[in-house]
Amino acid sequence: MNEELFKLAYDFIKKHEGEKLKAYKDVGGLWTIGIGHLITEYDKKNYNWQDLENLEISQEVCDNLFRLDLTACYDCLKKQELLDLSNSQKVALMSFIFNLGTSNFASSALLKVLKSKNFDSVKTELIK
Repeated sequence: MNEELFKLAYDFIKKHEGEKLKAYKDVGGLWTIGIGHLITEYDKKNYNWQDLENLEISQEVCDNLFRLDLTACYDCLKKQELLDLSNSQKVALMSFIFNLGTSNFASSALLKVLKSKNFDSVKTELIK
């Protein structure tokens, strides 16, 4: 992912997700930190995060987690062969993937619409 696309996606998603350096439970009750980063079992082990109620991270860790999350979103676009879109379209899809998850996106109706090049139906799928 080039730096221009990274910056566009970073700014757009951060604006809508917000940033919290202290762990919190999201609307679904899942532990989250930084810029919408879902705390996984891997994170707990890798970073030795045990006491989530009192967990705080540095800005550097927050930025690194977000870069990893954005890279996963971009890699999902690449895997689904959706890199021929404009940067704005990629950012919108990366935001969608960020919230939905890469596995869920891979089986989504939106992906089917995009693959069929039925762009008139994209809006309908996004608001479902």
